[in-house]
Amino acid sequence: LRLLPCPARSSQKTAISALWATLPRVTPIQIVLLVLSQLLLFGAIFFFVGRAAKRRVEEIRAELAARGERLLRGPEQGGYSTASARFGKVRSTSVIALSETRFICKRLALEDFEIPLGEITGVRLEKTFGGRWVPGSPILVLDLSDSTEVGFQLRDAEAWKTAVQAALEASRSAQDAK
Repeated sequence: LRLLPCPARSSQKTAISALWATLPRVTPIQIVLLVLSQLLLFGAIFFFVGRAAKRRVEEIRAELAARGERLLRGPEQGGYSTASARFGKVRSTSVIALSETRFICKRLALEDFEIPLGEITGVRLEKTFGGRWVPGSPILVLDLSDSTEVGFQLRDAEAWKTAVQAALEASRSAQDAK
């Protein structure tokens, strides 16, 4: 059995070949320059994001020292996943910390916020949250008293969960003792 050539396919190939012939030729030097410019651009972005995150870390440390609050976890660069309209639905790179009285989120490009420990009713880890999924990295979700859920992507989410649970227990014990 012998297949005959399809006239439609041969005309497509001819059209593609004609289009390809009109494209300008790219030299190896141009390819190298393009790759180098992209590397330079990404390097600059990472440099400035890293500097901004370091400034935010220092801000948190100075703020806690001025208030006399003890730092329980962080500050650490992570990601604000999303929440309700209360904190905004825009995901962002953030610096996150946990003190003995509050959970602090300083976003690099958006408005900062903090959550008093008394407002946190629960903490859990989720594989997906608000449409976000990162392989091998669970998302720390805080349940708040007004039914808001807030998600954070952190390097060691399990340790953060444990730290938040311990801080919540200590905060509740201190309130019960009063």
